[in-house]
Amino acid sequence: MRRRWMLGVLLTGACSDGAGGGETVIAGSYAGMLSPRGTCSDGSMVPSGAIAADITLFQIGNRVRWEMACGATAMGTVVGSVATLEPATCLPMIDRGTTTTQTVRGGTLTRAGNTLVVNLSVHSVGTGAVTGTCDSNVTGTLVRH
Repeated sequence: MRRRWMLGVLLTGACSDGAGGGETVIAGSYAGMLSPRGTCSDGSMVPSGAIAADITLFQIGNRVRWEMACGATAMGTVVGSVATLEPATCLPMIDRGTTTTQTVRGGTLTRAGNTLVVNLSVHSVGTGAVTGTCDSNVTGTLVRH
Protein backbone atom coordinates (compact mmCIF):
# COMPACT_ATOMS: atom_id res chain seq x y z
CA MET A 1 0.00 0.00 0.00
CA ARG A 2 1.53 3.31 -1.05
CA ARG A 3 1.56 6.03 1.57
CA ARG A 4 0.87 9.18 -0.46
CA TRP A 5 -0.44 10.92 2.67
CA MET A 6 3.12 11.00 4.00
CA LEU A 7 4.23 13.75 1.61
CA GLY A 8 3.61 17.35 2.42
CA VAL A 9 6.44 19.05 4.31
CA LEU A 10 6.33 22.33 2.41
CA LEU A 11 7.78 25.24 4.29
CA THR A 12 7.04 28.97 4.13
CA GLY A 13 7.52 31.97 6.40
CA ALA A 14 8.96 35.47 6.94
CA CYS A 15 12.57 36.65 7.05
CA SER A 16 14.92 38.99 8.87
CA ASP A 17 18.73 39.24 8.74
CA GLY A 18 19.17 39.51 12.50
CA ALA A 19 22.21 37.35 13.30
CA GLY A 20 24.16 38.61 16.25
CA GLY A 21 27.32 36.71 17.23
CA GLY A 22 29.61 34.52 15.12
CA GLU A 23 26.82 32.56 13.46
CA THR A 24 26.19 32.78 9.73
CA VAL A 25 23.09 34.64 8.63
CA ILE A 26 20.92 31.92 7.12
CA ALA A 27 17.80 34.11 7.05
CA GLY A 28 16.36 34.58 3.59
CA SER A 29 14.21 32.89 0.98
CA TYR A 30 15.20 29.61 -0.66
CA ALA A 31 13.41 27.47 -3.25
CA GLY A 32 13.91 24.14 -4.95
CA MET A 33 13.01 20.49 -4.66
CA LEU A 34 13.26 18.11 -1.70
CA SER A 35 13.25 14.31 -1.96
CA PRO A 36 11.82 11.90 0.65
CA ARG A 37 13.23 8.42 1.34
CA GLY A 38 11.91 6.02 3.93
CA THR A 39 9.72 3.11 4.90
CA CYS A 40 6.23 2.60 6.29
CA SER A 41 4.87 0.27 8.95
CA ASP A 42 3.34 -2.05 6.32
CA GLY A 43 6.75 -2.56 4.69
CA SER A 44 6.11 -0.24 1.75
CA MET A 45 8.46 2.53 0.74
CA VAL A 46 7.65 6.21 1.07
CA PRO A 47 6.70 7.26 -2.48
CA SER A 48 9.71 8.68 -4.27
CA GLY A 49 9.60 11.94 -6.13
CA ALA A 50 10.32 15.57 -5.57
CA ILE A 51 8.48 17.97 -3.29
CA ALA A 52 8.53 21.66 -4.23
CA ALA A 53 9.76 23.74 -1.31
CA ASP A 54 9.87 27.50 -0.76
CA ILE A 55 11.43 28.31 2.62
CA THR A 56 11.76 31.80 4.04
CA LEU A 57 13.67 31.85 7.30
CA PHE A 58 13.53 34.41 10.11
CA GLN A 59 16.63 34.76 12.29
CA ILE A 60 17.38 36.67 15.48
CA GLY A 61 20.83 36.00 16.93
CA ASN A 62 21.44 32.28 16.89
CA ARG A 63 17.72 31.33 16.65
CA VAL A 64 15.96 30.61 13.39
CA ARG A 65 12.27 29.97 12.71
CA TRP A 66 9.72 29.66 9.94
CA GLU A 67 6.06 28.86 9.56
CA MET A 68 5.54 25.53 7.80
CA ALA A 69 2.63 25.32 5.38
CA CYS A 70 1.16 22.57 7.58
CA GLY A 71 0.54 25.04 10.41
CA ALA A 72 3.55 24.32 12.64
CA THR A 73 6.29 26.75 13.63
CA ALA A 74 9.71 25.21 13.12
CA MET A 75 12.56 26.44 15.35
CA GLY A 76 16.28 25.83 15.42
CA THR A 77 19.60 26.98 16.81
CA VAL A 78 22.36 28.24 14.50
CA VAL A 79 25.98 27.31 15.19
CA GLY A 80 28.34 28.46 12.46
CA SER A 81 26.48 27.87 9.19
CA VAL A 82 24.25 25.03 10.49
CA ALA A 83 20.80 25.36 12.06
CA THR A 84 19.87 22.30 14.15
CA LEU A 85 16.12 21.87 14.21
CA GLU A 86 13.84 21.05 17.12
CA PRO A 87 10.79 18.77 16.77
CA ALA A 88 7.64 20.41 15.33
CA THR A 89 4.27 18.74 14.77
CA CYS A 90 1.94 19.78 11.98
CA LEU A 91 -1.78 20.26 12.39
CA PRO A 92 -3.71 17.11 11.41
CA MET A 93 -4.83 16.94 7.77
CA ILE A 94 -7.81 14.94 6.52
CA ASP A 95 -7.84 13.57 2.97
CA ARG A 96 -10.19 10.90 1.62
CA GLY A 97 -11.03 9.54 5.05
CA THR A 98 -7.48 9.46 6.38
CA THR A 99 -6.26 11.80 9.12
CA THR A 100 -2.53 12.41 8.85
CA THR A 101 -0.24 14.00 11.41
CA GLN A 102 3.37 14.76 10.50
CA THR A 103 6.21 15.55 12.88
CA VAL A 104 9.55 16.94 11.84
CA ARG A 105 11.59 15.12 14.48
CA GLY A 106 14.70 17.16 13.78
CA GLY A 107 17.30 17.80 11.15
CA THR A 108 19.61 20.47 9.86
CA LEU A 109 19.62 23.45 7.52
CA THR A 110 23.13 24.27 6.31
CA ARG A 111 23.97 27.51 4.53
CA ALA A 112 26.58 27.03 1.77
CA GLY A 113 27.03 30.18 -0.31
CA ASN A 114 23.67 30.96 -1.89
CA THR A 115 22.24 27.51 -1.13
CA LEU A 116 20.54 25.85 1.83
CA VAL A 117 21.19 22.13 2.27
CA VAL A 118 18.11 20.59 3.92
CA ASN A 119 18.09 17.31 5.89
CA LEU A 120 14.84 16.59 7.79
CA SER A 121 13.71 13.54 9.75
CA VAL A 122 9.93 13.19 9.34
CA HIS A 123 7.50 10.84 11.11
CA SER A 124 3.96 10.50 9.72
CA VAL A 125 0.95 8.82 11.32
CA GLY A 126 -2.20 7.96 9.38
CA THR A 127 -5.51 6.89 10.92
CA GLY A 128 -8.88 6.15 9.38
CA ALA A 129 -9.17 4.80 5.82
CA VAL A 130 -5.39 4.27 5.73
CA THR A 131 -3.72 3.40 9.02
CA GLY A 132 0.00 3.21 9.69
CA THR A 133 3.20 5.13 10.14
CA CYS A 134 6.05 6.21 7.88
CA ASP A 135 9.54 7.41 8.77
CA SER A 136 11.55 9.27 6.19
CA ASN A 137 14.48 11.55 5.56
CA VAL A 138 13.67 14.54 3.38
CA THR A 139 16.76 16.00 1.74
CA GLY A 140 17.75 18.46 -0.95
CA THR A 141 19.53 21.67 -1.79
CA LEU A 142 17.53 24.88 -2.15
CA VAL A 143 18.77 28.04 -3.88
CA ARG A 144 18.48 31.50 -2.35
CA HIS A 145 16.20 33.86 -4.27
